[in-house]
Amino acid sequence: MWIWQQENLPNFIWDKNVVEPMLREARLNQGILLGKMASQSHDKKQNKLNTLLANIVNSSAIEALKL
Repeated sequence: MWIWQQENLPNFIWDKNVVEPMLREARLNQGILLGKMASQSHDKKQNKLNTLLANIVNSSAIEALKL
């Protein structure tokens, strides 16, 4: 069930002991990705394009759409 399908949206609650470790891991991975992107500045535009494309494909997969 998606968040937007919850009856109590937008007044829902979550367990911070579950969410915080996942958020920390995501933030760490974001930092690693940004570091890799910065080290490859010569291909910056291509890297941005690849990242946007990957985001579109993965977002579509989450929503069960086929491109």
